Amino acid sequence: MTKKATRRYTRLVNRSLQYRFLATILIYSTILVLFLALVIFVPDIVQMADQNRNLDLRADAADRLLSKHIWVWPGAFVIILIISFHSFRSFFRVAGPLNRFHAVLDRVARGDVSCSMKIRAKDYLGQEAETLNEMLRVLVEKLGGIQQTGEDALESLKELESHAIREFNEDDTYQVLFDVHRQHLERLMKTAQYFHLQRAEPAAVEKLENSHTGSN
Repeated sequence: MTKKATRRYTRLVNRSLQYRFLATILIYSTILVLFLALVIFVPDIVQMADQNRNLDLRADAADRLLSKHIWVWPGAFVIILIISFHSFRSFFRVAGPLNRFHAVLDRVARGDVSCSMKIRAKDYLGQEAETLNEMLRVLVEKLGGIQQTGEDALESLKELESHAIREFNEDDTYQVLFDVHRQHLERLMKTAQYFHLQRAEPAAVEKLENSHTGSN
């Protein structure tokens, strides 16, 4: 009985980016809450500081100020917590695809254009992933054509060389020209064959993507 391979998902796919985003959300949320608290507390503080008002009004303002402290700060903490959690959770739908983009582009830089960009249905950047996949499909098609044409050109050169040598077996000039032409074609083929057009094994793909996740 074989075990089905399972992939472990984590909310931290790019720690530095996600932590910076969370810090930004916390800062802006705190500034907003402090501004609202200022608007709520200032009228009562002004009444308490007004020496022209009677003591009863100033005492009422003090009572209101104390009662507001009881519910304002816990409520502010809950609001900041909710905003931060929701923002962090939503940003994961961007950070996850960005991490996969990085993994795919790294594989292309290594010469593997057989990969494709796969993201979950709820993630963002779906249209960009489709555009990248289309670009990779065109690359595979064009590079495959280049490699096949190079191989055909080498075969044609061999046939042409064999016929020419039989006709001009005493003239080394043709042999030199054929050798130079063959070297050019071989360099072209070596460059084109840097790119791997066959799809890699799923386990290798997952290993590479997990290595990017761990490095962040």
